[in-house]
Amino acid sequence: MVANKVKATPAARNQARKDNIKLDRLIGSGENGRIHLVDVLNYLKDNKANTTPLARRIAEDLNIDLETIVGTGYNGKIRKCDVEKLTEKETIVSTNTSKFSEKKETKIENENSSMFNTVEGVFEKPNPMRATVARRMSESYFSAPVFTFNIEVDATELKALRVKLIDTVKESTGVKLTMTDLIVMAVSRILPNHQALNSAWTDEGIFRYKDINIAIAVGLDEGLYVPVVKSVNKKSLKEIAKESKELAEKVKTGKLMPADQEGNTFTISNVGMYGITTFTPIINMPSSAILGVGATQDKFVPVNGEAKIKPIMNLSLTSDHRVIDGTVAAKFLKDLKELLENPLSMLV
Repeated sequence: MVANKVKATPAARNQARKDNIKLDRLIGSGENGRIHLVDVLNYLKDNKANTTPLARRIAEDLNIDLETIVGTGYNGKIRKCDVEKLTEKETIVSTNTSKFSEKKETKIENENSSMFNTVEGVFEKPNPMRATVARRMSESYFSAPVFTFNIEVDATELKALRVKLIDTVKESTGVKLTMTDLIVMAVSRILPNHQALNSAWTDEGIFRYKDINIAIAVGLDEGLYVPVVKSVNKKSLKEIAKESKELAEKVKTGKLMPADQEGNTFTISNVGMYGITTFTPIINMPSSAILGVGATQDKFVPVNGEAKIKPIMNLSLTSDHRVIDGTVAAKFLKDLKELLENPLSMLV
């Protein structure tokens, strides 16, 4: 029996071949899970060791400290040729590696001591999750020119729809329908008309995603998780609610797999439950936009010349200006606002 061939574009296969990456390790963002170049580049960028498996194995066999090597691959990726090039210049043994590590630790300790010698405290090494979040957020913040737009949405009809459907969804799926589920569905129905917000900036050009995979930010004390609901535009509200709940449970129980956080094309971060109204969310690369959902508050709104109390929800959209212009982001928010204020139309 012949094994199923992994679906991937020629560009994706070429990049994977260069960096010795097995394509069956990746989750494709294309139709039917097809792997695109951006998926390979994203995998390389997020690879914790930033080293190909073959290069790492050779380095371990020769007791080479990978921190002494400058990678020539994508985003500084260390490849086999980089390790071999270093071994040609000098012979490195484990004792030298130990001395290097000791010197490095001593240097860090001295620097830290001089910086904080006037206050009392202790240094705490961040856990892997916190370190990953710090690295990715820094890369996003300093690499992309961004802007944020805020808009208010009358959530009267959206809240009413949730109340109307909550029992039905609970009976058929066993999960409680949330406002986030409704917002995820609304975004997935709007994005096809605003392709720029479902794209990514790469060195080769702007990559336009075919599917809509929405990452939903989930924050815990140890760090930020962004599980992804795949192909949201092809799913019903019940399917979205069920999958979102399952992913959230995986986060809470520590069962979330790396594949569950791959392939995002757009991100939603809801902090409304903490009373936050507006904020500036940081883009979750390789997306080009992230929607922040703030608290829903009762406000006086003029209606036909009268002041009436309405539940007003605050939305904040941060966009990558390399891909998205201000007018494009504004039109997206305008359309999203109209749909959220008339949510029945997205169920028809």
